[in-house]
Amino acid sequence: MPIEKSSILFVDDNKDDFIVFDEALSKLEIPYSILYSPYYVRHIFKLLDEHKINIIFTDVNMPGKSGIKLLEDLKANEKYRDIPVIMYSVSVREEDIAKSYELGAHFYVVKAYSHRNLVEALRKVFKLDWSLAQPATPFEDFVINHAFV
Repeated sequence: MPIEKSSILFVDDNKDDFIVFDEALSKLEIPYSILYSPYYVRHIFKLLDEHKINIIFTDVNMPGKSGIKLLEDLKANEKYRDIPVIMYSVSVREEDIAKSYELGAHFYVVKAYSHRNLVEALRKVFKLDWSLAQPATPFEDFVINHAFV
């Protein structure tokens, strides 16, 4: 488990998903702080400037700009490109997974249907210390799918 506090930005148009995510994350007993944004808008960059975010979770499918577009914009910006991005979605479409990997996401977490499974998926993500730079995840380990485990 990481020693440093994880500072998380969670981007998802479904507030209930944020609440469930936060509850599951609290079960890991790791130090963290979390900010919520309901979708990708310009103020996300303001949040990144005002807070020391060291990991971003974003839904893939959102109204307006998608999580994939957010990932693309972050990785194209020298100021934000080193912030790890975890895609967090119900989508298991090969195109979404491949595009996320190609653009430099660290993991693609499929939203779990049970609280216990979500905790286990997050445990896998947070076994890494996100306060330190992390190498790219090999494609065979990229998708974390505990949706029905």
